[in-house]
Amino acid sequence: TVDDRKAPPTTQLVLDGNLSPVASYAVGLTVGRHLRAAFIEDGMTADTESILVGMRDGLAGRKPPHDEDRIEEAVLAIEHKARLRQAQKRYDADPAFRKMADENLMRAREQMDRYSRRAGVEKLPNGVLFQTLVEGEGDFVAGAEFVTAHFAMYTGDLVKVRSTDPGKPTELKLSRIKPVVADVVRECRVGGTYRVAIPPELAFGLAGNPPVVGPNQAILMQFEIVSAR
Repeated sequence: TVDDRKAPPTTQLVLDGNLSPVASYAVGLTVGRHLRAAFIEDGMTADTESILVGMRDGLAGRKPPHDEDRIEEAVLAIEHKARLRQAQKRYDADPAFRKMADENLMRAREQMDRYSRRAGVEKLPNGVLFQTLVEGEGDFVAGAEFVTAHFAMYTGDLVKVRSTDPGKPTELKLSRIKPVVADVVRECRVGGTYRVAIPPELAFGLAGNPPVVGPNQAILMQFEIVSAR
C-alpha cells in the first residue's frame, strides 16, 4: 500500500515559489517545535512573544530594537549554556569523560596555584591571575571600543589554542570577547605587554572548546596592546 503521508499533495501548497497560508504556518510550527524541544533539552525557558517579534523583524528585514553587539552576546550566552548542559550530561553518563574532566580540573588548580606564586603576579577578586610584563606608556584602554593587539592563547598545559601571526596584530572589538578578558584589557595601557591566567570556570568550563581545549582546563593568555580607539 502507498503511505499517504508520502503521496504528492493534492492541493497547491506552494505555487510559483509562494507558500500558501497552510505551508507558511507549517514552517512556523516546525521551527517552534524544534525550539521547544531544544529548550526542554537544555532546561531553558524563553519569552514567546519576544521570540515572535524577533522572527517578524528578521523576516521583514527590519532593524532590531536592540544593539547588534548585545544580540550577539545573547546568542553566544545561549550557545554556551547549551554546551555546558550537554557537557554535564556527558559528565554524568560517561566515566571516561568524567575522569578526564576531574583530572583536568585538579591539574588546572595546581597550575593556577603555582603561577600565583610567581613574582609580580596579582590575583584579582574573580580568581584571574594578572601580570604586567612590559609597562605601557600610552593611555589606559578603559572605555575604548576596539583594541589592536598581538596575542597568544594557550591551555594551562601550554598547548597553543590560537594566536595572531608574527608582526600582524589584529583588531578586536571588546564587546565581542569574553567579558573576563575584556575587563582585564580595560585596565591595561597601550604599549604594554601582559599575561593573564584564567581558571576553568571563567574560561570554557566543563564544555571546553574542542578540539584544543578540553573540559575544565585553565587558559593562559599573553597580549601586547598596540592601540585602542
